[in-house]
Order: sequence, then structure tokens, then C-alpha cells
Amino acid sequence: MFITIDDLKTKGRYKEQRSKMADNDLNDLLDRIDIYIESRTGCSKLEETDDPKIKKRLAIASIGVADYLYFVDNVMKIEQNMMGVKSENIGDYSYSLSDGGIDYSKIGNPEIDSILDGLSCKSESVFAFSISHPKKHRWGKRW
Repeated sequence: MFITIDDLKTKGRYKEQRSKMADNDLNDLLDRIDIYIESRTGCSKLEETDDPKIKKRLAIASIGVADYLYFVDNVMKIEQNMMGVKSENIGDYSYSLSDGGIDYSKIGNPEIDSILDGLSCKSESVFAFSISHPKKHRWGKRW
């Protein structure tokens, strides 16, 4: 874990709401934060680092993820219930329109997304290929 229960209660956008939560719920939230960061970065051993810069980035990202998870669990559910689906009938034609979907692969906070992307251990795929010239046809050039 990159932060403590006290950090959850004293830092971030939803610190007041989290300070009212039971310690068991906050421990569950800490586990969810670790799981989110591990799956997002692809690194399972980030907590073993001794680098103070990485530790600081992980603490900042953890508070951002805590805010995101609180938002997803509470605020967003209320907004989704209020949005609903819009529909309209025009003669025999009818359609339904719902508000856009949510991209769960990013938090939506550019600072936190940037930190998590920078901590990524996922390797980029590198494809090796060679370019060969067309063979000469026996009657001259092939192309």
C-alpha cells in the first residue's frame, strides 16, 4: 500500500466523506487502489521500490485513484440515475438516446493519468520486419 488510512481521511477531494467511513471500508478501498494501480501500470512490485520519487508519485496517484473510486461508487451512480434515457417518437419512427459511455481505462484527471502512465511497466510491442526487394523475373523486372 502506498498510502495509509490517515492519508485517505486527510487528503484528496473527498477526504471529508472518507473520514466518515469505517476503517474496514477504508482498508477495502486501499486494496482496491493497489489493485487499480497494479492493473493500470502492469507492475506488481511497485511497493518494493526504494526510489523516493516513485514513492511520491505512487502516493499522489493513490489519492487520485481514491477520489476516482469514491466518485465512481457514489457520485456517478447518482448522476447516472438522474440522466436516464431520452426517447422520442416521430410517427412510426422512434429512437432512444442515452448519454455517452464512460472510459474506465482512464481516471479522467490528466495529472493522475499521466503519473500512472509514467509508472507503467507494460512493455510496448516491437515488431521486427525486413523489407526485401522484388526478385527479378527472368524476363526482366517484376514490377
